[in-house]
Amino acid sequence: MLRFKTQHIVAIVVLLAVAGAGGATYQFYFKKQLDEYSKNEELWKQLKGKHSQLDSLFGKGNNPEEVATAAAQKVQPWAEAAERRSRFFTLGDFNEVAPIPETGVLPKAEYSARIEQMKNQLLSDAYSKGVAIPGVDPYFSQPTPNDLAGTSPTISDAMKWLKNAQFGGQVTRLLLDSGALQIDALYLWPPRMENGVFQSYTIGTRMWMRMRELCAFMQDLQYDDQKYFQIHGFRIQNPYLRVQDPPIQVEIVFSMASYGIPEEAPADAAGAAAVPAAGDMMLNLRGFGSRNRD
Repeated sequence: MLRFKTQHIVAIVVLLAVAGAGGATYQFYFKKQLDEYSKNEELWKQLKGKHSQLDSLFGKGNNPEEVATAAAQKVQPWAEAAERRSRFFTLGDFNEVAPIPETGVLPKAEYSARIEQMKNQLLSDAYSKGVAIPGVDPYFSQPTPNDLAGTSPTISDAMKWLKNAQFGGQVTRLLLDSGALQIDALYLWPPRMENGVFQSYTIGTRMWMRMRELCAFMQDLQYDDQKYFQIHGFRIQNPYLRVQDPPIQVEIVFSMASYGIPEEAPADAAGAAAVPAAGDMMLNLRGFGSRNRD
């Protein structure tokens, strides 16, 4: 029978105690430290990868904050220059109308007199250039004096109508001055805001013009230094193939824009339908008659 002496028992107890202490130390200290080390090692790998990306992006040895600051110092003048330049884009006299006096006149009477004068002047300008404008409503869908019978429009209403008519008249004069031979259709879409600071006006027309004048017209739109124009699309037809330098039928959709938030939000800001794509506008344009606003 195996007999243990006292010293053997003490040795075994001590050995078990040491083993237990070692296991407890590993479980409650070293294992925790190893887990923490593993996490730190993973973080180190991620930081090393990010450091390599920063070196690749900013150049090895450069401080990202210094590079970002230097870039901002260059970008800011560009942004300020763009801001200053954008302010030059205005409609000019396309919608400039003398204000209606607050006192001494009735808005309806003043509006009626002015809208008739504007209509007669436009018809006279077209006649003097020998250009027929059967597709142009000389009132541009603004109320006629007869439409205002029994009403009392405000100064604000009258000014809005006059500015719309002035814009339509100036667009028509732009076409007349550019060599249009006849204007069969003219459509002005409601203005809309773009990028929060530009009010954009889209115009569609179907007219007759010779190729030389059409090319000059499109070039003038693209390179105007005082006004912003953008051509969305155009279509030309030549029904006189045997004629040298014949008149051609032109369908064109373009926009012009002015810088600055208007006093009154444009119609689409209140939920009106957005302007359709250029292809849809071209298709719609072919169906329009003399009326040019909804």
